[in-house]
Amino acid sequence: MLREAFLAALESELSSLNPGTRKRILDDYKTMIEKAVRVGRDEEEFIADLGPVETIAKQATPKVATIEKEPLPLNDQLILALTYFIVGIIALAMIGLALGVGSTALALLASGIGRLALEGRTVTGGGLTLYIGQIVLASGLLLMIVGGLTKFSGLLRKLVAKLHVKLGGARHE
Repeated sequence: MLREAFLAALESELSSLNPGTRKRILDDYKTMIEKAVRVGRDEEEFIADLGPVETIAKQATPKVATIEKEPLPLNDQLILALTYFIVGIIALAMIGLALGVGSTALALLASGIGRLALEGRTVTGGGLTLYIGQIVLASGLLLMIVGGLTKFSGLLRKLVAKLHVKLGGARHE
């Protein structure tokens, strides 16, 4: 059996799986065959050594099907829902905090720039340092907010994904 026929037969046997999982399995076997041919193995012989397509599909399907088709127990669903709710509340609180600090930073920035613009040439050394410091502080606060929110969202995403997998849910594709 040649590669195309093997992959078509395997795809047919895996038709009960979702498209992403099916593609991942097919890509794995396609890569295996390509590597075998690259190192000098005969394509038909290598495919024959893999075994019947039906057996390969049965070996791949039970592992995946249990993850995809078994619903979570009610307790785990409630824990997951509560976790999502708490994570949502924390995210909203962080967004509110970021908006508050961000608006303060923007006010400091605008105030510093405005004072420099209005008082321009009459500002002495100490006043100029104060206004520039105010602008730098405000810019730093804004950068910290963006970086903090980015890091926080990444951590929340990892936490929820780990909990979801730990409770037996399927991974998102």
